Amino acid sequence: MLRRARALLGTRVEISVLAEAPHSRLHAAIDAAFAEMERIHQLMSCQDAQSELSRLNRSAHREAMPVDGHTFTVLTRALQFAQLSDGAFDPCVGGRLERLGLLPSLDAPTPPGARWSDIELLDGQRVRFARASRLDLSGIAKGYAVDLAVECLQQRGIESVMVNAGGDLRVAGPNGFQIGLRDPRLPARIAHALHLRHCALATSAAYPKVPSTLLDVRRDRPWRGCRSISVRAAQCMDADALTKVVLFAPRPLAEAVLASLDATAFAMA
Repeated sequence: MLRRARALLGTRVEISVLAEAPHSRLHAAIDAAFAEMERIHQLMSCQDAQSELSRLNRSAHREAMPVDGHTFTVLTRALQFAQLSDGAFDPCVGGRLERLGLLPSLDAPTPPGARWSDIELLDGQRVRFARASRLDLSGIAKGYAVDLAVECLQQRGIESVMVNAGGDLRVAGPNGFQIGLRDPRLPARIAHALHLRHCALATSAAYPKVPSTLLDVRRDRPWRGCRSISVRAAQCMDADALTKVVLFAPRPLAEAVLASLDATAFAMA
């Protein structure tokens, strides 16, 4: 067993592996997995003015812009979730988060009114905005980075793996891993335990006295409450996005989206 951690994606990322292999090989595999996640951070960070996402937000309403294949993949999936959830999951919340002081300002303020349907995906991995918008992919990109890290480790012959990015995690291997779900009222306390095997789990939660960065697009304000939503799915990217669908979509719609992806939600209040 080897476990390492790094600060990435705005959180603490921990990679655990179990294999009959020299430590040097395990370290090299973990280095490669961290590099995959660092690449996603560089492409899709909202806080980095030089990231590809920031360049899109500055210029894509003026002209169609080519993007990296990873960015195009995440954006494609984000728009699919926006459509499935009737906008409960909306990657165009960046402007609203900026006005609330939850994201740093761009060169010019993003006008209100932008929504997911303003984003056009074009041939040649190009993206164009119908109006000035500010994408924020933090509600799905972290899960995608976790998936990439797991796949990177598996490609190097390491079967028993857990990658945990601040509670968005994925496990693989014959034995699985025991995971604890925190009590939203007492975050230091584990309220429920799950045994995960060959699947992913993501959690969105609001805790007492901690400002929430989760935006309820129906009310255009940060989500308030003391509640935790965890979603188990095959891919961490899907689980990550689905937590917002469960939080903000009408319950019948959220249940239909979960069923369509063979996913399960766990709610604690």
